[in-house]
Amino acid sequence: MLAIGRALVTNQRLLILEEASKGLAPLVRAEIWGCLARLRAEGQSILIVDKYVDKLIALADRQTQIERGRLVWRGTSAELAADHGIWHRYLGILKVAVVRAVRISGSTPPSAEPRWRPR
Repeated sequence: MLAIGRALVTNQRLLILEEASKGLAPLVRAEIWGCLARLRAEGQSILIVDKYVDKLIALADRQTQIERGRLVWRGTSAELAADHGIWHRYLGILKVAVVRAVRISGSTPPSAEPRWRPR
């Protein structure tokens, strides 16, 4: 958090972060992601390398996957969130849908809720 603050003091046009939340407690990690979302809303350009892809999808406009130094996929966050194959091929994660139980009251079943599970 201190390193991010120090970088912002100089009023740079681009903030570059690698594993900004690595090794931090979940509450602190959530605070950092909240700060980054506020910075983005204020127009700050941010380049982030991180393993928390779900957070990056919520924060970033565009995603790039690099494997062994080569660009293997590039697209929007919406494209990444929707494409199960990309998750499996490049992120080593299987995207599975967990369907909630249907109520007997005759109402329509609730939509599937995406969940992430390591391969």
